[in-house]
Amino acid sequence: MGRLGMMKKSKVYVRMLLSYLVILLIPMLLGFLIYIVTLDVIKGQSARMNDNMLEMVQREIDQKIEEISKISSRLAMDTKVQKASRVKGKFETSDQIMLYDIFKNLSNLSVSENFISDVFIYFKNTKVISSIGGNMSAELYYRLYYENGEYPLEDFEAYMGQPHYSDSLVIQKKNGEKLLLFTMSDLGIDIRDASATVCIAVKFSEIEKILGSMEWNDQMDIFMINDKDEIIGTVAAERGDTFRYENLPVISGMGKQVIDNEQILSVRQSEMTGWKYVTLVPVSVLEKDIQHVKQIAMLGVFVCLIVGFFISHYLTRKNYNPIQSIMEVFKRYSNDEMKEGENEYQWLNEQANRFFKDQVDAKRLLRLNQKNLKEYYLSQLLHYEYDGNLKDLTQYGIHLAGAYNQVILLKFKDGSEAVEKSYEASAQENALRKFILQNILEETLLNYYQVELVEMGENVAAIVNRPEYDENHTVLRENIENVQQITQDQFGFSFCALIGPVCHGLGGVHTSWQQALELESYINLLDTDLVSFDEVKDIQPQYRYSVEAEQRIINAIKAGDAESAKKNMDLVFQENFSGKVSTSVCRCLIFDMIGTLLKGANAGGYLNAVRDLDFNQGFNVKQPIPELKNRFYESVDLICEKIAEEKKKTDGDNFFSQKVEAYIQENYKNPDLNISITGQQFKMTPAYLSSIYKKQTGKSLLDYINSVRIDHAEKLLMEGYTVIEAGQMTGFGDSGTFIRVFKKKKGITPGQLKKQITNF
Repeated sequence: MGRLGMMKKSKVYVRMLLSYLVILLIPMLLGFLIYIVTLDVIKGQSARMNDNMLEMVQREIDQKIEEISKISSRLAMDTKVQKASRVKGKFETSDQIMLYDIFKNLSNLSVSENFISDVFIYFKNTKVISSIGGNMSAELYYRLYYENGEYPLEDFEAYMGQPHYSDSLVIQKKNGEKLLLFTMSDLGIDIRDASATVCIAVKFSEIEKILGSMEWNDQMDIFMINDKDEIIGTVAAERGDTFRYENLPVISGMGKQVIDNEQILSVRQSEMTGWKYVTLVPVSVLEKDIQHVKQIAMLGVFVCLIVGFFISHYLTRKNYNPIQSIMEVFKRYSNDEMKEGENEYQWLNEQANRFFKDQVDAKRLLRLNQKNLKEYYLSQLLHYEYDGNLKDLTQYGIHLAGAYNQVILLKFKDGSEAVEKSYEASAQENALRKFILQNILEETLLNYYQVELVEMGENVAAIVNRPEYDENHTVLRENIENVQQITQDQFGFSFCALIGPVCHGLGGVHTSWQQALELESYINLLDTDLVSFDEVKDIQPQYRYSVEAEQRIINAIKAGDAESAKKNMDLVFQENFSGKVSTSVCRCLIFDMIGTLLKGANAGGYLNAVRDLDFNQGFNVKQPIPELKNRFYESVDLICEKIAEEKKKTDGDNFFSQKVEAYIQENYKNPDLNISITGQQFKMTPAYLSSIYKKQTGKSLLDYINSVRIDHAEKLLMEGYTVIEAGQMTGFGDSGTFIRVFKKKKGITPGQLKKQITNF
């Protein structure tokens, strides 16, 4: 039985040996045939591989160029860029905020990392460049970055001044680095008269880095060429200069492989720019590799057939165990099951990508919200009493290690000139002011104290942290006064500082904040922009001056009844000055009653009372009460007299309304023209001007402005102008308003009128 088994075993062994020999003989016989065709096959495969890799490179670069094109279009259509491009000569002081907004917009652009070197806008009329590095003259920008002998300043400015639409320029920077410059002019009404050019610079090295990603042999040549036969980017390419753009074959924009006895050529054309992407692979490289294939083929057959099965089984079992362990880890934290047709590697790849994406998103959100968290907890300390829950504020970036805290409230003052601004413009201006103030204040005070700043609506609050209690605020006052001087002289805005008391601990922050808020009422009383709690804590102004009493005086002045106004004022004096009066109470009442005089004068149409009446010199708390009364009575007589003159002048005839209509006829093209602007021209409030005009003409002033504009717009439409052009040329800010007002006045829309004229 044992022998029989051995025989069977020997037969099996021989059969297995013969089987292996037959199996081995077949690939050996076929190997010679395979070698003959392998070279041609590898050539074709290499060409297809190069073309596929070239396609990926082309798509990646095209995608980045498309992103650049979108950024260029968005900047070219930006209203602020177009507005800045219309400025001629030079930018005025009033244009600086607009330039800052453009700079800020450029700085906030989300562009591909390291691919874009620079973004700047050239304004032709002012020869100014706004870039992510700041605003400067075109000459200075050229000297700093692009100065070279091959491309002088004159050529640079000439190119920038031409109209462009998705153009490109190969240029060399001052440091020798080559760039590809994408240019686009602002998309205004007429692109041929473009006065601003958006430029996005891309480093050649970044393009070559992408091209180099497909290099699988150091003898390969990879390059890009444009229709000017310029090499855009190259990797180890010495033969690129021998090719011409028009001689590189491309069919329908797809790559075409040309195979000859020396090299394999692959060409693809960009869908965005028309550039051609080219790879060259010497055939000798493939022939060298095929020799190695021939040498190892025989050995591989023997080794693979005999050892392959056992090693494959062992390695598969050994290598699958770690994968299984990793899958078990992910399954403990995920309920996702493998989908049908999905293998272990695909499932693990999806889980890993999701895990790391969640980690990256969490870190990004944490960085973005760090400032908001800090401001939130600072505002909590200010607005609410400290409950002891926030023990470690340093984790939010708040450093208040000292034992004592003091709050300073910084309130911005309105400018001396009242300028009508949109909500968006006012918000941007206020944000810029807060940014400037916080930076200057922090840099100044950090030399002496630990300071935390937080925005509180339209204002700014500063928490000054002190290690010891100190009632002497000399250093603090001097620094705040210096900051007030800097903002006034260099930035053109001013602010009031309300200094709260020094309080102990984090709980003292809220106490100091509350006291600082109450100091606002003392700004006008003390006639100062810097008020400290210690200065006013003992002052308690109390006087009796009701709203009804004030309104009676205003109505009498408005009607020109001086005697009635003086009689009501005398009642107020008697009620408040009958006993002993403190200086602070007297000053407060004087300020209130001066305000009453101005309100009455304004209601009666006399708008120059502040200029004609010297309130600073004529009213003083050191004056005797009778003298102070007489000064008020004289002011009442003068105001009533002026009101009577104004009424006589406006009620006499229609000359005033004719002047108003003449002004509107001259300025109807101004899109800012309205009742308020007209009132400023004639030194009247809008309500008073409207009432006088309606009284003399029986018409609404706003209706007259719209009628003048619509009549001129109708003439322009009949002369051949478009609806948009007619609306803009007659002062309408947008087409919707123009169409609505036109239909109300004429009964048809401008487009319908235009169609009637065309049919006629």
